[in-house]
Amino acid sequence: MTLFLVYWNTIRPSYIKHDCSWIKEMVGYEPAKPAMTEAELLKNGILKKCGESVAERLIGGMEGYYQQTCSKRYQDTIDAYKVSRAEIPARERWRESTDIEYKFCLRDKGL
Repeated sequence: MTLFLVYWNTIRPSYIKHDCSWIKEMVGYEPAKPAMTEAELLKNGILKKCGESVAERLIGGMEGYYQQTCSKRYQDTIDAYKVSRAEIPARERWRESTDIEYKFCLRDKGL
């Protein structure tokens, strides 16, 4: 019984405090992106022709600017999908918890 009390009152809280002081984050995940042609991009709705959206049709005074911006965005999207990209898996990263996260974790674990 004494060993249980020692564990419950000293060892267990120290493990919980240690675990609550660090947060594990998963960063850097990017899904695989297949290569697509311009026709496939239009068919899948990833790419839209300039002037098809309602906002572009409603704005009349800035036609030259919108046409130039839209053309650049259109070409950038095509260039981004010319080459396929493999999936980039997520990486683990440990960081110190903030004061709020630490207190929340302690309450969550029962301390």
